[in-house]
Amino acid sequence: MKLKMFSICFIICSAIGIVFFFLGFLLLPKEQFSPDLQPSFITIFSTNFEIHFLTIVFSIISFGLFSIIFLFEQFFYLGFAFHSLVTKTSLKTAYSYFAGHGIVEVINMFLTAAIGLYVSVYIIIMIRKKEFNKNSFITLGKNLFILLVIDLMLLLIAALLETYLSPSLVDKSYIIS
Repeated sequence: MKLKMFSICFIICSAIGIVFFFLGFLLLPKEQFSPDLQPSFITIFSTNFEIHFLTIVFSIISFGLFSIIFLFEQFFYLGFAFHSLVTKTSLKTAYSYFAGHGIVEVINMFLTAAIGLYVSVYIIIMIRKKEFNKNSFITLGKNLFILLVIDLMLLLIAALLETYLSPSLVDKSYIIS
């Protein structure tokens, strides 16, 4: 795998996501904090799987543009939601809501965007170098398969954590029933 190229794509996606998070955080929140403390694993996993799968497909089709849209949508809203929780409750409550699954899910969002960007960059490099041979496509296929397996495993872990761990970690002192 061209690890250096994928690492650059991952770092770029991470930096863009962090910028969008802070832009979302700057908005003045007006949401009420009422989390779902009995989430369904199937619902969480299938929704996240669909979003991540479509992001990768549309990112490849759009030569990475959809990765940027995905990062904007996910991290802008995440920043807004986090700021809303901090404003309406406390930093402790906001952190407790995302702590159980958030780290894995954020890494997974960066990975998903980076996969779409990586495949697009790889294809562009193949076009520029005129390397349309069987080996180039086999290498791309192997790399994509490995990345998709990692992405799927992170999706599974994040859904399990969000379903079974996160609800028990939430600081319930500010929850309005």
